[in-house]
Formats: sequence, structure tokens, C-alpha cells
Amino acid sequence: MIPRLLTGILSALLVFQVPIYRDKKAREAPTVLEANGEPWGCPDSPIPPLVISPDRILVTSCNSLYMLDSKKHVVWKWATSGPAIADQPVIDSTGTVYVIAYDGIRVALDAFSGEQKWGERLNGRANYSQIKPYRDDKYLVVINLEGYREAVSSKTDLPDELLLYKGQDEIWTKAFPANATLQVWGHRILAITSEKGRTEIVEIPAD
Repeated sequence: MIPRLLTGILSALLVFQVPIYRDKKAREAPTVLEANGEPWGCPDSPIPPLVISPDRILVTSCNSLYMLDSKKHVVWKWATSGPAIADQPVIDSTGTVYVIAYDGIRVALDAFSGEQKWGERLNGRANYSQIKPYRDDKYLVVINLEGYREAVSSKTDLPDELLLYKGQDEIWTKAFPANATLQVWGHRILAITSEKGRTEIVEIPAD
């Protein structure tokens, strides 16, 4: 009687352990997320993933965005035709994800479905380079004008541009120091440049 009882207990333990073991192995297995088509402009360092919720994380793979669930399964994917995504995407309280990519691409995606709500593209040599969330569901975008600075020697002092948006609507545009790093500090907007062991911080008026 006792041997049969022990056999039953061991069998029950194995039944519970096998799914746990498989789930653990699945979590530990690497998830490979490929870029789309023939990507270009991929950064040397990966763009940090954006945590959306406890069971959703948005991962950038060069020119592609992958929304993953808690089991690292792909919920949806969005990609450009080639140019790399320039910076970590931004999400607002409506569940809209704002994305910038090289070749002057700016789009809005639905965080739930990945469906593109709208998209815009810059003309000429300008490029989106940075995007940061700002207060009240707004976001800041830097347009890098290095292409114009390189093309026309007389415009070497041409600054970049900083734009404040809410949704698709532009609120204002301001000059931004060329090739500076954008940093949001509470309600304050900073432009940070470093050269030859010297760092300069310029505050950009927010109104």
C-alpha cells in the first residue's frame, strides 16, 4: 500500500514539475528579433527597450519594432523599408507610440495592435535624430541639419531644430545647438554638448 502511495505522490510531483521546467526553459531561451529587409543606419549600441506594462515590452531591432508579451512572444511587428529607427520610441496616455527613423520618418502607432495611425516624412537633407517624452502627453523631437552643414560651407554654424508636438500637431519650433544631446529634467529642457573634456549645458525655454 505504501509503495503505491509513494508512486502516486511522485507521479503527481512530476506532473507539476514538467510544465514549470518547460516554462523556465522557455524564459531562458534567447529571443531573436531580426531587422526587416535590407536595413541601413543601424546603431552600434542597441536602443533600450521601452517597458509598456508588466506584460508588454517594445523592442527595437535596427529598423523594426517588436511588441513582446511576458513570454517573449511577438504580439506585433512594425518596420521601415530600410532606414534604422533613430531613438527609443515614446508612448503617451492614449496608447499611441511615436517613432522616428532616419530618412526623415515620423509615425504614430497603436500600442495595442501596432497599426500605423499616421506618418510624415521630411524633405531634403534634414533628419530626425532624437525624441523624448514631455509633460501633458507632449513630446520633443530634434531635427538634425548636419546634411545642410556639410553641403554648404557658409552654413557651418547652422543649429539643429527642436520641435514640441502633441499628437501630430506642432506646438513650437526652436533653435537647438548642433549635435547636442536632448535631456528632459522635469519641466526643463536641456541641450548638452561635450568636446575635448568640456561639457556645456544650455537650457532651452519651454514656452
